[in-house]
Amino acid sequence: MSAAPSPERRFWRYRIFVATWIAYAGFYLCRKNFSVVMPMLEHDLGFSKLQLANLIAGFNVISAPTFSWALPVRSACLRFYPA
Repeated sequence: MSAAPSPERRFWRYRIFVATWIAYAGFYLCRKNFSVVMPMLEHDLGFSKLQLANLIAGFNVISAPTFSWALPVRSACLRFYPA
């Protein structure tokens, strides 16, 4: 039988779980909504296709760094759970 995890290990386990869950939930909730609204933005507000493409590109540029937390989290996991 293995020993119970230390309090620090439990802290990091829950923290990593919550961060992963929030990141996935944010990705899941935001992935399709903009494509539904794009025709309305184009028709009602007069956005051009180029402006909508720039909005998508801007969203991707802003959201990409939020997923860069995976590398530091992985290194923290390796510190607590060596391979």
